[in-house]
Amino acid sequence: MKRIFNSALPALFLGMVYIFCLVGCSKETAPVSDNMAKVQVVLGGIDNKEVATLKASSATSNGAAKTQVQTIRLDDGMYLQANLTRLDGNEQLRSVAGSSIALKAGLQKTKAAATPVANGVVYRVLVFDDAGNYVDQADYTVGGDMSRQFIVNPGKTYTFICYSLNGSSALAPLTVAAGQNLSTLTASFNIPWSSQVDNDLMYQRIELPVVPGLNTLDVVFKHKFTELTATLDGTAFGNITQSEVYFASSYPTIDLYLNTGAIDYTGWSGWVKPVIFPTINTPVIISNPTIIACPADDEYRKIYGGFTIGGTYKSFDIPGLTIVPGERYALNLVIKKDPSQLGNLIWAPGYLKYDGTSNQYSFSSKTGLGDYFPFGQLYPYGDPRVYDRSSQNLGDPCRGIFDGYLWRTPTKADYETLEALGPVENRVVSGVNGAWYPTSATTGVFFPAAGYKDNQSTPSNPIWEPTNVWLWSQTSEGDLYEGSTGGMYAFNMFPPDAGNMRETQVERRELNTLPVGTSDFSRFRGSQIRCVRNY
Repeated sequence: MKRIFNSALPALFLGMVYIFCLVGCSKETAPVSDNMAKVQVVLGGIDNKEVATLKASSATSNGAAKTQVQTIRLDDGMYLQANLTRLDGNEQLRSVAGSSIALKAGLQKTKAAATPVANGVVYRVLVFDDAGNYVDQADYTVGGDMSRQFIVNPGKTYTFICYSLNGSSALAPLTVAAGQNLSTLTASFNIPWSSQVDNDLMYQRIELPVVPGLNTLDVVFKHKFTELTATLDGTAFGNITQSEVYFASSYPTIDLYLNTGAIDYTGWSGWVKPVIFPTINTPVIISNPTIIACPADDEYRKIYGGFTIGGTYKSFDIPGLTIVPGERYALNLVIKKDPSQLGNLIWAPGYLKYDGTSNQYSFSSKTGLGDYFPFGQLYPYGDPRVYDRSSQNLGDPCRGIFDGYLWRTPTKADYETLEALGPVENRVVSGVNGAWYPTSATTGVFFPAAGYKDNQSTPSNPIWEPTNVWLWSQTSEGDLYEGSTGGMYAFNMFPPDAGNMRETQVERRELNTLPVGTSDFSRFRGSQIRCVRNY
């Protein structure tokens, strides 16, 4: 009997261990059965709109122009030009999003160009079944514990509603009453007036067909409010010693319809949002990004304020600028001496021309072409002195304009100012293609596309890259003789893309781009010249 007892004890012990393992293993560690599905939340970031989609036209789907320009007179000899530009694609440092989009997500990750969300940001995920009935919810913190999973039934499609204020504060509790359906459910938010945190509403609606086992929910947020960064440029006058800029309106409370992402702007619409400039006492000051909760059709919408420059305070009021919720904008406020200034310069009405018979320089019409001048030469192609590098034939041909103003060829720095403005609109004026820089709602500086010519000074000399706007500057580096490593700078406005915009670039052209001895140096390639003056 003793031997029988000893042999039965190990078997009994092993059986108890087996039963304990079956009962004691948690849902998180036990294998998922065929009648159970888990959903793991993965935060992909904040969506950036595709460049091709945004550049398909120069306006958004609701008709708002990519760039809006207004110029107002402050007093004699002082004007303020406001350029409000919608940023898109690779211009975005953070997301821009319009209306909500229901993403169809499965086990594969959402294919979206996304910007990471900062650590510490709190967001919420709610789950509803295919009938819109509430199932579950959970809050997560970026960089924190992500182990919380949703247990749902496989073979069904669930709707996941995700939102955040892009801040670290806890979200207000959301209680879903019995019988309340997603179709009518809203969440209310208080938007701080002066704070720049916990006020950037982000949202996403995802429909996820779940399968047995582990499913991945890729959350890619979209902004619901507008972001605006302002630059106040007083270069033409001096340091800006004080500034106050406001955007009206910015609503203090909103209701978010969870099923669609639509927003009701509630509270008093007369609230304004201050635009904060952290550093002053320089000619150019740049604000912090400002989040604005405002519908596109708000009747009180305007930008207003004032600044002190040269010891004098000037106020301004610019109504009628349209912003689209979910988009990101750059607001450039330029204080100018002349309303036609572009980049703090006054540009000639057309390209430079030379008449060898009368020995006089003039400007072409707005849409006409001038002559093709080699770099640093006083005389253009067609003139017998064009290749003569004697000192009497070298210089700035813009100095030959005698109309009471001091004209000059733009410098590399002048063109870098234009390059900093980003892509420029392509426009057709009187049948001529070119680049259009607006200086007000109805006026601007037009650069007709003209390409360049090589060193053949003949009437049949072809134009190369005829759809480009290609312009010499007056800036060079190093020695400009055959065999040297010197170079010259030019400004290139490339052919228009699918969105009718021209990329721009200041380019260094090496002197010796072709074999030594051919006389085909970059400096002999001729371009149009657009003269400028400071005042």
